[in-house]
Amino acid sequence: MHSHSEHLAPINKIITNGGKGRMPISLAAGFILLSTNLLITAPVLAQGKQIAGQTQAAGVSDKAIAKDQKPKLSFPLKFSLPNPAQFRVSKKAKDKDSKSKAPRVSGEWSPYGNIFEINSARKLSFEDKLRHKTIEMRLIYPTAPGNYPVIIFSHGAGGSKDAYTQLTEYIAARGYICIQPTHDDSIGKLKLKKKNAGFGDALATTNDQRYWISRARDIEATLDGLDMIATNLPSGVTMNKEAIGMGGHSFGAFTTLILAGAPVNIPVNLSPGYGGLTDFGDKRIKAFLVLSGQGTGKVGLCFPGKESYGAIKAPMMVMTGSRDKGQRGQPPTWRMEPFTYAGGGNKHLLYIEGANHLTFTGNIFTRTIDNDKKDKKSLKLFSSMVQNHIDSGLAKAAEYNAKTKPLFPYVQKAGLAFYDAYLKNEQSALEFLKSHQLEKSSLGLIQQKDQ
Repeated sequence: MHSHSEHLAPINKIITNGGKGRMPISLAAGFILLSTNLLITAPVLAQGKQIAGQTQAAGVSDKAIAKDQKPKLSFPLKFSLPNPAQFRVSKKAKDKDSKSKAPRVSGEWSPYGNIFEINSARKLSFEDKLRHKTIEMRLIYPTAPGNYPVIIFSHGAGGSKDAYTQLTEYIAARGYICIQPTHDDSIGKLKLKKKNAGFGDALATTNDQRYWISRARDIEATLDGLDMIATNLPSGVTMNKEAIGMGGHSFGAFTTLILAGAPVNIPVNLSPGYGGLTDFGDKRIKAFLVLSGQGTGKVGLCFPGKESYGAIKAPMMVMTGSRDKGQRGQPPTWRMEPFTYAGGGNKHLLYIEGANHLTFTGNIFTRTIDNDKKDKKSLKLFSSMVQNHIDSGLAKAAEYNAKTKPLFPYVQKAGLAFYDAYLKNEQSALEFLKSHQLEKSSLGLIQQKDQ
């Protein structure tokens, strides 16, 4: 068994090109497929540790997913689309009555208690000389002096460092330093090899275990390079390397799960130093946020058995929704399996009625549900761009996703509470999760469970 340092390049060169602000809307077409991984997310894993005596040869039959026994949960799986108008009316009523409501109890957790001004380095990169690879990333941080926990967020298939900023900026503004590396399955990276590469090509990488390995090593290299990355922070802003969390969506969720310690099968002789049941876990990461993760199966982006999740000992939060199906049509209960089988007493599940795979991306390119002509035109253009690269099914899902925008704040709040509980050791945040406050205030849209 080799140590991490034996497989990771020395990181001795940092290149920065700082930038401020969000991605211009004019770049939306370039990133649309990068940030919306509808059907899956294929992660790539960090330094592997082969588990003795357990190997599996390549060439597994490409038949439909076996009918594994699924967990019998009490969640309602019928779909009921929330009416956006209800949310607007409820908000108006809430604003009207806010003066008459009692003040927040001292010590009660809130996502609005302490919000920081943030800045970002959007074109940061460093070199992994062992792999002859430059890892591009976005760094988002509070500008006020302080020692902040670190979050590494892994994008979905085809995505990049510029996706998911509605989540990472939200978290950074609550006192975190967020790092978003770009993986090799980014469409931008794939276009360097194939000029007309699109989402279909990115999707194919999820079934190529070499990309699993590459993704994992990207995360390990990022962890190894934190000191150099930190040189890009302003004076007085430092990283708390004892409080590192990770998160990811779709393929990024898979990457998160394998870094959490869930072993996966790597075909023998596929990549030097890897083969068989392989553990990519990294104990430097203390908490894992899994958005639209993967269950068990025989082929594709999945885990070999429920025992894989039992190896996850660190705190973990799993999120999915009633319309969040797997790449091969697996139901939402399949995406719940990491929670169902992990155990450990520090695991949390958030199930959102009406949420699909794109809900967890933050609706980056469909920013409003209002019905004025301008927004209808933008949404139509959005669908057209998607159709040019994929199919009408995904285009329709994108349009539907715009209607589920009111659901995304639940993703933000639950994710923040989870990190606050386990990286900042805020007892009030843990009580907020365990008392299912989001479920109680959601009018039936949220279901929560804990282990």
